[in-house]
This record gives sequence, structure tokens and C-alpha cells, in this order.
Amino acid sequence: MKIEKLIKSETIFEGKIITVKKDLVEISESMTASREIALHMPAVAVVPVFDDGVLLVKQFRYATGEFLWEIPAGIMEEDEKPEETAERELIEETGYRPEKLELLCRFFTTPGFSNEEVFVFMSRELSPDSSLDPDPDENIEKKIFTFSDIASCLKEGLIKDSKTIIGLIIALEKIG
Repeated sequence: MKIEKLIKSETIFEGKIITVKKDLVEISESMTASREIALHMPAVAVVPVFDDGVLLVKQFRYATGEFLWEIPAGIMEEDEKPEETAERELIEETGYRPEKLELLCRFFTTPGFSNEEVFVFMSRELSPDSSLDPDPDENIEKKIFTFSDIASCLKEGLIKDSKTIIGLIIALEKIG
């Protein structure tokens, strides 16, 4: 297989969260193609596990027009390690500090047009921490779901966020 070679790149849009580029690539000596790419900083998510279940956060997601239950997550800041982002986001969104983080997986959300990579961690050791306030543009509801409720929600399609589905499936498998 041949790696596509960049011929020309044009930035179409530059925003706070994404930059959109239109690239012309060489597929073979006689063929070129256009690629639209959404560049996105890496993101981090955490499955916060308690003795009786998993803490999820509910927030309105404008792009979908729905309230979604998700595992806490956020975008990595410049020069921040994934573990640092995981700790910061978990404290901001839930009021709990992870004492220990276990990397469950890394994945690309939509590799056909985006470079966004998500690191998913699990923490089974949590302590209350109110040192960081939630982001001002986030209106979050929190709830601990029992392990059987999580399994039911996954089977019934009530959890629709991909990072949450992936994180919960792997976490539940590890927990047993």
C-alpha cells in the first residue's frame, strides 16, 4: 500500500476547537484526490468507578440537539499530558480527584476526516476535591449509575456518545 503524498494544503476555517483544511494528495503517479480534514486537539475521558457504579455527567450537546449522558471528558491543553487532562477534567466536572488512573484505550473518533484522538482512562480510587470550578459554559448534572443500569443503558441504546460507550464497555469488562 502507498502512503498518500501531500501536494497542496489550504486552511478553510480556523476556530477555537477545530481547524478545517482542504488538502490535495497524490494517490498514485496518475491520480490525485481532495481530502477535507478537521484538525482537533487530543481529548481525554475518564470512567469514574465507585463501589456501587459509575459516575456519568449529563449535558446538552448543541451539535446533536440532545442531552447526553457521558463519562467526564475534555480537550488536552497545550503541553498537557493525558493524565493531567484526565485529573483536571474529572475534578472540574465531578468534584472528584483520581488517586490512580489506568489507561483503557486510545482511539481516533472519525479517522476518515479528523485527526482527533481520545485517551480513555478509568479510576477506581477517587477522593472528593472541589479545588476547580466547572467551565462557565458547562451546565452539568451528575449521577452514579449502578453497573446493571449501565449495562441496560448500553443494550437499549440510551447512551449515545462513542467515547462513553467504548470506555464503559472496556471498564465493565475489566471490573468483571
